[in-house]
Amino acid sequence: MIYTLTMNPAIDYVVTVPDLLKGRVNRGESRGFSAAGKGLNVSLALKRLGVESYALCTCGEIEREKGNLTETFLQLLQSSGIRSGLFNIKGSDTRINVKVHSGGEVTEINGDFYVPEEDSADIAETIIRMVKKGDFFIIGGSLPNGIPCDFYANLTENLAEKGAKVFVDTSGEPLRRVIQTGKAFLVKPNRHELAELFGLNSEAISTPEDAVTYGAKLGCNALVSLGEAGAVFVNGNDGEEYVYAAENKIKNAYTVGAGDALLAGFVETFIKTTDYETSLKSAVKFAESSLVLKS
Repeated sequence: MIYTLTMNPAIDYVVTVPDLLKGRVNRGESRGFSAAGKGLNVSLALKRLGVESYALCTCGEIEREKGNLTETFLQLLQSSGIRSGLFNIKGSDTRINVKVHSGGEVTEINGDFYVPEEDSADIAETIIRMVKKGDFFIIGGSLPNGIPCDFYANLTENLAEKGAKVFVDTSGEPLRRVIQTGKAFLVKPNRHELAELFGLNSEAISTPEDAVTYGAKLGCNALVSLGEAGAVFVNGNDGEEYVYAAENKIKNAYTVGAGDALLAGFVETFIKTTDYETSLKSAVKFAESSLVLKS
């Protein structure tokens, strides 16, 4: 079984504005809504690859006389067609993120979501009971407010002890804590997140060679996404490394969501082949096919 976990899901409101003018009225050319979050995005990408997964995520539970964001989120999640299991958080409403596409750039305005710390213990306990030896468990995205930064690390340790392969795509201190456990099967930072781990400028890791150098220092399998440049895989056990660049250099594209497609493509091929190099090559090709061209 493949599970994905999204602790901080959202409704993504995506709008395209020809020329965004600060402090002025802007009219969008197109818009769309979707149930989003890294784990959910990976499940959606796996679905496109014909692979079934079970998407676990938190969900607001708040009573109002009229509709709320959670109702909209549930409708969007159901329409996505992926199997899902929800952890209902009483007193919290699902957040909304706004993504504005304009002038070849994406401007994001992300909302907040709160999960009480006591709820996180119940969530972890439920997951640990559910997952079995040989399962693949993919953790994606940031932690919501209220959850301790070692939540992913503790969950990774417990699931690894049960014999599950744990893949982690997060950033900052939660990622650092996961790496320190030495129990993650694979972590997937992008080049900016990898630089942050080492206290470097966000642009310090700009080449595959840089990614290999620092990825090898993590002490675990690392899949480093480089946007339009492809990706790097470093084997944390023997230092073996592979580099793949996108075959068709698509320069005029948004890379939002490509990292989720990269991870999904890697997992889909690794399940069939258990070969790192083949999995990386397939992952890069799938991520490349998922890029959205800029207007």
